Amino acid sequence: MTPSIFEKQAYEAMKKRLDSITPASQRQWGTMTVSQMLAHCQQPMGMILDHRKLPRSVVSYIFGGFFKKMATNNKPYKQGLPTDKTFIIHNEPEFQAEKEKLAQMIDRLYQSGEKAVTPHPHPFFGKMTPVEWGKSQYKHLDHHFRQFGA
Repeated sequence: MTPSIFEKQAYEAMKKRLDSITPASQRQWGTMTVSQMLAHCQQPMGMILDHRKLPRSVVSYIFGGFFKKMATNNKPYKQGLPTDKTFIIHNEPEFQAEKEKLAQMIDRLYQSGEKAVTPHPHPFFGKMTPVEWGKSQYKHLDHHFRQFGA
């Protein structure tokens, strides 16, 4: 069963993995630098915690439900999945600042729990329950931490 970022064991594991990431961590696939990855991982968490409502495209209404199942099932994300344009980091952020911000967001998400989840639909997957948000966040972090060997 896919863990949720709201579960203590999953939260602690992600924090430990984040701690192992350094400026020298090399990507195993993709094009993001390690600093860009840290900033990128903050984007969906900010959407959840700050209740930012992002627009949905026509494509998301057609395929979102199908892909939501993939985002919350027990299989890890595959390498090379496309990134939503709004979550692409184009600049080169400062590593330590982004690592600290991501650690704080993971803490905030875990401590706030499922009750803090945005009521707004995901911009691609559509309406999601707090359980689905928790699983998708765990899988997203897992995907990018694996990308950088953590």
